[in-house]
Amino acid sequence: MIIPRQAGQGELMMEFAKAQKGGKFPTKKMHTYIMPTFPREEWESITLQQGVHPRFKFILWLAVQKRLPTVERLEKFGIQVPSECVFCGKTKETFEHLYFDCQVTKTLWGRLCNWMGIQRSIHDGRTEIAWISEIAKKKAGDGLCVDKVLREIVMHIHLRGQHKASWKPILQALNKYP
Repeated sequence: MIIPRQAGQGELMMEFAKAQKGGKFPTKKMHTYIMPTFPREEWESITLQQGVHPRFKFILWLAVQKRLPTVERLEKFGIQVPSECVFCGKTKETFEHLYFDCQVTKTLWGRLCNWMGIQRSIHDGRTEIAWISEIAKKKAGDGLCVDKVLREIVMHIHLRGQHKASWKPILQALNKYP
């Protein structure tokens, strides 16, 4: 979502006049003034960490956007695949179920939280991402550790799910079409 500036022609000309000092024109200042401002996302502190492989950043970014290929998303594209969760096989595979409600992945979250010394029950995706974002804003200690563990959990669930997926042959057959 873009938040547009409400500057009229007259206001813009006044800003141009204020920006000129001694016959010089600071283009950086005017560029900043003219450009629209974007609201900050709560998950930016997770995905914009330095020293992370770009592939991991991308998959984590897809995860917080809920864009990873779950059965629910594949069905939206018209691809018919078995709908049960690849880990527990009991419920329809949605993003929320796969990452936060499935007993297998919930156990993984719980064990890693216990290993880090964090006593916390796992809630829905929005709550967990907000919690992890707050911790990830801390540049050292728990923040750095939780951030890395989150990336590992997302990668593990994503890659393990792809490996176990019963619909993998169906997608490979679709890739053969021109």
